[in-house]
Amino acid sequence: MTNQLSFIAEQNWRTEWQYNINKRMMIRNRVEVTWYDKRNPDYLQDFLTYVDFFYKPAQKLFSGNVRFQYFETGDYNSRVYVYENDVPYSFSIPFYYNKGVRYYLNLSCNLKKLFRTDKVNKLNIELWLRWAQSIYNGVNSIGTGLYEVNGNKKSEIKLQLLIGW
Repeated sequence: MTNQLSFIAEQNWRTEWQYNINKRMMIRNRVEVTWYDKRNPDYLQDFLTYVDFFYKPAQKLFSGNVRFQYFETGDYNSRVYVYENDVPYSFSIPFYYNKGVRYYLNLSCNLKKLFRTDKVNKLNIELWLRWAQSIYNGVNSIGTGLYEVNGNKKSEIKLQLLIGW
């Protein structure tokens, strides 16, 4: 007996807009709807929306961004992938299924600007922090195996320090 591939149609609609408040602040929003296996009478409709806020002042000590997100999918087969801003040299493209919210905060700090002496001026010290949390509705655990988390909340934190001359 051999397994055969089956083709399942998927339709996507995505709208994204971005507004620069000024040179230092920006807002971005996305709304995404997916119809999975629409020929089936029990087809799935997925929904995801998020709002990003960016703050990046010129020549300032701190910058960062924050995201608030809501997602609702039919099941694991119709999960939705979304790119997320992360610390440098790292990336995050998690997938979402079921129903829930997610938010994260990225902060960066250029510590070189704290020091004003010539000896330290050649030294570059930058610090990045990322904190994220997902909250799922109506579940008692998230993930499987070694990645299983008891409860309906999953949090993560990253800290990165760069020292250069």
